[in-house]
Amino acid sequence: MNVRNTFADITIVCETPEYKDTKLNKFLYHVIIQVLSSATEAFHRGKNFQHYRTHEFVREYTMIAGDCVRIEHYRRQENEWILFNADSLDTVVPLHSPLKRCV
Repeated sequence: MNVRNTFADITIVCETPEYKDTKLNKFLYHVIIQVLSSATEAFHRGKNFQHYRTHEFVREYTMIAGDCVRIEHYRRQENEWILFNADSLDTVVPLHSPLKRCV
């Protein structure tokens, strides 16, 4: 898969979207959520996550397993990515971006 030709399953923008030549700047997304399948899991864990980490706008990256109860939520904290794991239906995954400003 080519990183440049893929789109996240869910994206959240926490500021006014910026457009360039009528196209949304796709790296303005602050929260990116990917639902994993057996066909896409390695890509989303590897090259795709590596690609999104290079963009300063991306603050949170979440991967949801499609075959079991498992969520891996990464949050940027300065220059580090902090991992929060959820493997129970009772677990709430906290989003830390300022959601009241998100669309």
